[in-house]
Amino acid sequence: MKRTLYTLSLMALAAPAIAAQMGGLQGLHPSQLATSTKVGAKKFAGFYLGANANVSHVSAKIENREFSGTGAGGGVYLGYGWAGDKVYVASELEVDYGSINTSKDTMYKLKSTFDASLSGRVGVVLKDRFMPYFRISLGGHGYSYTANTLKTKFNTLYVAPGLGVEALMDDSFLMRLETSYSIPISTASIQASRVQEKPKRLFFKFGGAYKF
Repeated sequence: MKRTLYTLSLMALAAPAIAAQMGGLQGLHPSQLATSTKVGAKKFAGFYLGANANVSHVSAKIENREFSGTGAGGGVYLGYGWAGDKVYVASELEVDYGSINTSKDTMYKLKSTFDASLSGRVGVVLKDRFMPYFRISLGGHGYSYTANTLKTKFNTLYVAPGLGVEALMDDSFLMRLETSYSIPISTASIQASRVQEKPKRLFFKFGGAYKF
């Protein structure tokens, strides 16, 4: 008897919610019902191609001289995303360019050039159109170091964690805002003894992409 009363009570509590849900579906054409099931992360799935504008800050210590500077640049990215109902996973290739001078000293200069990376993104879609996400990148930065008249070009291999948010503006256009911080792993084409602190880089990016 108690179990029956308990079951009836649960049904009574659930009835308003069920009725509201059914009421919201009444009057919809069958095609609308079919479309309404494509929600969440599935709207973000597929290939996409985009471009970004960015601001980055570079800091390093080479031959016991400290370098620091901020500049602007731009880039392009191409990726593919897989989706469940709410969870989104993507892989992405990105190339950025920005010429950043880190010193006003005419004799000693560190200048950043290009950046290329391969990234993975994992996000959760909210309200069917907004997706906060975490990203992790493996990539390389290009630099040019000048000491007196001797110029040395070198690269750094880095790993970069980051956070961002992406919004679905319509069925095929995406906009994003993100930040990432590159942690250098190694340098190439320059003597290790000359580099006391490998170049680190903080990125802020604003981009838009077309989803195929």
